[in-house]
Amino acid sequence: QKIGTVYELAKNKIEENLKAGKHLRTDEFMECESQSRPAYEELLESTLFAAQRECEEKKLKYIANLYANINFEIPQRWGMNIDSQAANKLMKIVSELSYREIAILAVIGRYQNGSLTKPPRRENIFHNINQQKNYIASEVFDLYCRGLVYSDEIILYAGAMNPQKLNLNGYGAALFNLMELSTMPEDNVVDDVISFMSGIKIVSGDSSKN
Repeated sequence: QKIGTVYELAKNKIEENLKAGKHLRTDEFMECESQSRPAYEELLESTLFAAQRECEEKKLKYIANLYANINFEIPQRWGMNIDSQAANKLMKIVSELSYREIAILAVIGRYQNGSLTKPPRRENIFHNINQQKNYIASEVFDLYCRGLVYSDEIILYAGAMNPQKLNLNGYGAALFNLMELSTMPEDNVVDDVISFMSGIKIVSGDSSKN
C-alpha cells in the first residue's frame, strides 16, 4: 500500500510539473549507459524501497516529491541538476530522517526564505526546557552534524545553539527545495518545532503563528 501511495503521488507530481510548464531533464540522468539502467529508473527503485520500509506515513508525500522533482530541470537559481550519485544520496538521507527532522528542515528553510515571520530566539543555551524540546534540540544538532544544517556559530552540543544563526546547507537546502518543504502544512509536530525555535508557545490552529 505504501509503495502504491508513493508511486501515485510521484506520478501526480510529475503530471503537475508538466502542466506547469516545467521541463523533464534531457541529460545523462535519463540516458541508458552501457550495461546499466538509466539513473531515473534506479532512483525509482530506491524510492519504492524507501516507501516500503517507511513507518511514518506523513513522510510519503515528501519522498514522492523528491523523486518526481529530481527528474526535472533544476531552476538556474538552485544551481546544477542533481546527478545520479547525489540523487541516491538524497533518497538515502530522507529514508533515515524522522518526520520531525524533516519538519525542522522545513522550519529552518522557511526562516531562511522569510516566509515564517515569528522571529527565532537568540539565546545560545536553552535553559529549563522540557524533555520534548530536549529531543528537538538533539535532532537539530544531529542535522548539523550531518551537514544538512549550517550555523554561523560552532555548535558544540545540542543545548548550545542560536536558532537565529541556523541555515540550510548543501543537501539540506536541496531537500528543502526538492521535497517542497516550503508548502509543508503546520501540524502539531511543525508547531512544536516553531515553538522551540522561536521561544513562543504555538497553539495549534492559531492563525497568527505564521
